Amino acid sequence: PWFWSDQGETNIQVAGRLHPEDQVVWRGSPESMQFTAFHLRDSVLVGAVGVNQRREIRMAMSLIGRRARPEPALLSDPAVDLRSIDDVATPAGQQ
Repeated sequence: PWFWSDQGETNIQVAGRLHPEDQVVWRGSPESMQFTAFHLRDSVLVGAVGVNQRREIRMAMSLIGRRARPEPALLSDPAVDLRSIDDVATPAGQQ
């Protein structure tokens, strides 16, 4: 699932199925109003919430669809292109 909302100048997007017990990996700072919160469950990327991060959510949707297991340190680093994470992610069950 995916949804979005524009609230004035703020774009909010949510992809995947989030759960309160998920491990959350932050990319950017919520105070900046430009961040992504990646949700991992059993090391699998299951969802992402983005504020003013349209492009990152689109790339995260690909990883979510593959049930990828990206390294949290790569997800949290804004200098890392999410497309490169896709190249190193390991789909669930292939470890």
